[in-house]
Amino acid sequence: MYISQSNGHLSIDKQDLVLYEAIVAFLTELWLGNRLEETYDLATTQFVFLLPKENSETDFVDGFIRPLLLKTPWLSASEPKSRLIFINDMQAYVYSLQDPHHENNISLQREGNI
Repeated sequence: MYISQSNGHLSIDKQDLVLYEAIVAFLTELWLGNRLEETYDLATTQFVFLLPKENSETDFVDGFIRPLLLKTPWLSASEPKSRLIFINDMQAYVYSLQDPHHENNISLQREGNI
């Protein structure tokens, strides 16, 4: 859906504009904030997006995904970059192993905290 241009910016092919707008509408529909704001402080909440490994590179995220999400309730221009976290499937698997309720739980600690 995106084309890498010689200046290093990613842009949407004109033929895919309808698909792009459908994705924006879909992500807007998925927005959980209206339901979550009664229970959680959304100003301090981070959201994690799981991307395929080949699409988790910084160029794709910063040049395509973040600008797309700025058109939805998921992200505003005034929010810090850390509001949204983008990880790939391997990172998600490793994080899931740290869940204390996970059957094969592992406990990872920072160096020096042993």
